Amino acid sequence: MAPTATAPSSQEDPNLSEVGHYVVTAHPSGAVMTAVKCSFLSPDSVDVAIAKSTRLEIRQFIQPTADNDDDDDDNDSTEQLPLLLTLPINGRITTLTSIKFKHSKKDCLFFTTERGDYALISYDETLARMNMTGTAGTKANAASTNPRSSAFIGEHYPVKTHASGAFTSYSTSVMAGGRQAECGPLMAVDPLQRCVALHVYDGYVTIIPINKDYDINTNVTKGLTTGPFKDAYHARIEERTLLSMAFLETSIDYLPQLSLMHQDARGFQHVITHGVDVKAKGLVFLGSIQKEKEPSDSSSKMPAMKMPPKHDRLKISRIDGGSATLIPIPPPPSRNSSKLGGVVILGQRQVTYHSTAEGITRVVPIAPSILLSYCPVMENDGNATPNVLRFLVGDEKGKIHLLTVLRNITPEGNGDGRVTTLHFDTLGSASASSALVYLGRGRVFVGSQFGDSQLVKILE
Repeated sequence: MAPTATAPSSQEDPNLSEVGHYVVTAHPSGAVMTAVKCSFLSPDSVDVAIAKSTRLEIRQFIQPTADNDDDDDDNDSTEQLPLLLTLPINGRITTLTSIKFKHSKKDCLFFTTERGDYALISYDETLARMNMTGTAGTKANAASTNPRSSAFIGEHYPVKTHASGAFTSYSTSVMAGGRQAECGPLMAVDPLQRCVALHVYDGYVTIIPINKDYDINTNVTKGLTTGPFKDAYHARIEERTLLSMAFLETSIDYLPQLSLMHQDARGFQHVITHGVDVKAKGLVFLGSIQKEKEPSDSSSKMPAMKMPPKHDRLKISRIDGGSATLIPIPPPPSRNSSKLGGVVILGQRQVTYHSTAEGITRVVPIAPSILLSYCPVMENDGNATPNVLRFLVGDEKGKIHLLTVLRNITPEGNGDGRVTTLHFDTLGSASASSALVYLGRGRVFVGSQFGDSQLVKILE
């Protein structure tokens, strides 16, 4: 008679006690990758879109009244910045921005994921009202008669997807000859809402032209050719290691001006600006001469866009080592609007302002630190002092600084408008910020990857 085999007990092999266990975190991700201020839920609302790994949160800022503006220090931050919407995303969000079309009063959200996917979404008030008015009894009756009835509309999220896809579908040469960007992905949006620039692959900049005539309230076919975006394309660039990029503020007569901060093989960092020619599906590099083209339609009333003069195109070499962020500065309001604006370069030892069109460079030394995030300081009413520009800057130690850019403009509006002075002051400490959003009335949302996100108030 053959001996029977006996199964080993858990005491003999302790690893067997772990077989069949499925361990998963029940708490949603809380690290803030990026955040943006927008009017996503309604035209007049002050919303904050927060990217937390595979989730997108929408919070709305409840502006304090004049009576309780000084008495809300003891209030819970969730009362001033409540969570109104949470959206699961099929992918890890890497970049996020807001886009507003001229036929819409609300903002759309455009984001990309780690795998090179993208999507453009907007808030659907009609779907949200249907979700709120649906009852359990109506759903139960509909389920017994028709499982696909619209009574289950409450299970859907109140958003509308206007465009989605992957960047790899535009050109096979990118996948064959390029690799994912080492310091990316990076994204920048033209201030005049003409195009979106992304750096996803080394040696390429992906340009997505925006269809400004698109109406988010109408049902149109999704896609880059018939929807909110036109045909996207990959433009090859000579700069290999991009650290930051931003569109300069300029007039509608000029092509979109894309400033790139890059690092060469010797470790030196430079800033260079190229024009984005959407019609020709390419870039107009610095130093090249744009050929004058006759308009194809003689009845067109829109003048052809051109490049700025060669002596006005922004360029600066060998900036402060460790620089990683470009902040576009608008041109002076008192000068010709055709002039280009400048950029502020956030370095580890100094903050630099440079404008080739104005021919000036201003530098303010700072204590050695790594500056991680920034946001402009502007009230919701849009009123701003023309001679002062303010930005909040956060570093790796959690300190929040105030960067002030002063122009040569008198209260009467006289002066040449040139930048005269930079000031860099420390306001206080908070969590190490990966995103800063100024909400108004001195309130600042501090999003963090390494600590708790906070809603802080700047004291005068």
